[in-house]
This record gives sequence, structure tokens and C-alpha cells, in this order.
Amino acid sequence: MTRQQAECPFSFHCTICFTQFDAEKHYPVVLPCGHTYLCHPCSKRLKVCMECRQSLFLTIPSPSTPTSPNYNGASASSALTENRYNHRRGVTSVRSNNPYAAAHTTTPRKPTTEPLPLPKNLVLLALMESSAVASAVNKQSSCNACTSNNDNDNDNEGSASAYDSEDDYAKVQAGVEIINGTCGTYVVADRAGLVVLPSKPEDDDDLLMDGAGGRRLLFDESEHAVNFLKNGKQNQQQSSNDSHKQGNHSKGSSGSTRKKLFSFGKSSKSSSSSNNNNSKGGGDKESGTNTANTSQASPSPSPIMPLVLNYGDRVQVVEMKEDGWATLARKRGYLYADGKQLVKVGGPEDKACRLEAMLLTLAQQKRDALKEQSDVSNKAKILQKRLKSCMREDYPICTSAPATPPYNK
Repeated sequence: MTRQQAECPFSFHCTICFTQFDAEKHYPVVLPCGHTYLCHPCSKRLKVCMECRQSLFLTIPSPSTPTSPNYNGASASSALTENRYNHRRGVTSVRSNNPYAAAHTTTPRKPTTEPLPLPKNLVLLALMESSAVASAVNKQSSCNACTSNNDNDNDNEGSASAYDSEDDYAKVQAGVEIINGTCGTYVVADRAGLVVLPSKPEDDDDLLMDGAGGRRLLFDESEHAVNFLKNGKQNQQQSSNDSHKQGNHSKGSSGSTRKKLFSFGKSSKSSSSSNNNNSKGGGDKESGTNTANTSQASPSPSPIMPLVLNYGDRVQVVEMKEDGWATLARKRGYLYADGKQLVKVGGPEDKACRLEAMLLTLAQQKRDALKEQSDVSNKAKILQKRLKSCMREDYPICTSAPATPPYNK
């Protein structure tokens, strides 16, 4: 066992039968005391925890019942009379040959036991699932590197066996990096829903602003979103003209103000510009015919409409940045949400989403490596400059021994 394996806090094998965990039969379970790292078949054979010896069963006490079913008030009164008679005679205890006392003794039932539920270790399963792809990629890359460097098959087999010896540690490291990241399955927690945009706005002014909660998307229904996208710019111009005529800029009663519309690429801009040209025409027939002819000659593509996610919908997110923008898997779009509107509930369910997150992680590692390499090169340049300045001064490399050494007296 290497030092890395000894320091590894996780294990993908059962501590009793040493079988590798899987998601179907030998899945890891968590005991009621909190101990884990044992498979489901081994947990069925245990009665107490293998670490703290706590019971894995729940004891249900059963009520005690009298042995004689013909118990009535007459027998109780006769037993009370006999107790008084014995007390007068100085007898301190009732004899065991009393027929009523022997007939009405209660016998407790044997308590029943039920096994406690042993849930799956979802954290360990998520680590296994997220690290399976990463370990396969690492193994393939290491084998390819060995094949390119050495053409000998024996060397390749030795390298593969050396990699397998630290397989658990590599899996855990890759799984922890993916789980600690923002990639995973998210659930929409906002009652109003969220809007998936096909492209990210370049400027914050393109966002809808809400005075109470900051930046957020104020779309409640898909029809409202589509109509707002189609007629937003014209309504904005009309509202701006009306506000200039009135001479006052009053805010709404709720304190929320909406700014200019999202712009989704060239298609929406071209459609909005054509709408502006039509509005400036003033209703002339010639201008209408000209615009109709130009639209027939070069038809503009229809604008891309956003997708509205309702409350409780699940979505696969590749990356969630600090500014609130989330990137969806398979390049399906972007959405803006805070920590309360979009909540992570698990790891990525889509394999493509996991691979995209791994690519982003590798890109970040590459940037970090380049930055570290530049830092090392800068330090080397500084040391070279200092070395050149020191080389200008003469210093004896070899000096003769003193005439009378201090240790030889």
C-alpha cells in the first residue's frame, strides 16, 4: 500500500468481504450508528455494528396479558378478603398456594424485533459514478503514453499494473473534484420559473432588473415571454416617448423596473430593425410594398425564443459561475439564477454533462499549469540576473588550509 492509498479517506471495497462496490447488488449501505463501507449482503448477516457493536434491530415491547381469561370482580373481592384475614393473623405475605393469586399472574410476552432500514450510501455511490469515467480516461491516456514511448508490450503491461495499484486513489480524487464542483442535477425552486436563454447577454443592461431581489428574470409564462420578446423594443420606444412627453420618470409601486430587452444574436436584431423601419414608415403604401419586397427577397430568420422552466423541473448544469449564470449541458443555453432559485440535488445524470465538466476542469488545470510555469520561469530569470551580478565580484573558490589548525594543539 502506497502513502497515497493510506491517506485516502474513501474506499470502494467492502471492509468485511473485500468485494468491490457496485450500484446493483453489492452497493454500500449506512448503518444506524453512521458507520459504512460495507456492502448490502454483508449487512444482512450482521446483528450489531462491526465497529461500535450497536444493535441493528429495533426492539418493540409487547404488553403483558393475564393468563386466565375468566378474570372478574368476584375473584378480586375474594382475594382482597383473604389478604385482610392474613393481615389480622400476622401473616406478612400471601402464600403461593392461593388459587386466585396463582390464576391471575401475568406473563410478559417476548418482545419482537424488527430490522432497522439501512439506506444506500449515496455519497459513495456518487463518487463511484463520477469517478468511473475519469478513471477510464486516465487509464487510457496512461496506456497511450506508454505505447507511444515504448513499443514493447511487456512494458505496457507493467505500467498498466502499476496504475491499477493506485486505482482507488485516482477514482476518489476525480470523484471529489466533480462532486465539489458546480456540475450536476439542479431543480428549479422558484415558483415563477426560470428562463433558458440561447445566448448570454453581453451587458448587464440587457437584463431585466428587479428592485426588490436584484437581477432576476421576470417571466411567468412562455406566452408572456414570447410576446415580450417580439414587441419589447417597440413598447420600450413608445414608453420612452411617453415618459419624455410627461417629463417625469416615476417608478412602479412594487419598486421593480424593467430595462431593455434581451438580444438573441443577429436574428432578433434584424427582426427588431425591420420592425423599427416599419414603424418609421408612417403607414405609406409605397414603403409598405418596399419592405414587403425586401422581406420576400431576403427573408430574415425567425428569432430564437427562450425555454421556460417551471417549478420543480430538473436540469443538467455543466457550470455554475459566481455571477449567477449557469451553463446547461449539450450547449442547450444559459439561465440566470441565485442559490435559492436553482438548487443542486445530485450529480450529473447525463454522461455528456459529466464529460463537459471534465473538459472544463482540464482547461482550468491547464491554465493553472501555464501560470505556474510562467512563475517558475520568472523566478529562474531573477536568479540568473542575481547570478550574473555575483559573478562580477571575485571570490576564491579554493582556499589554503591555515598554518596552525585550531584543533591540532
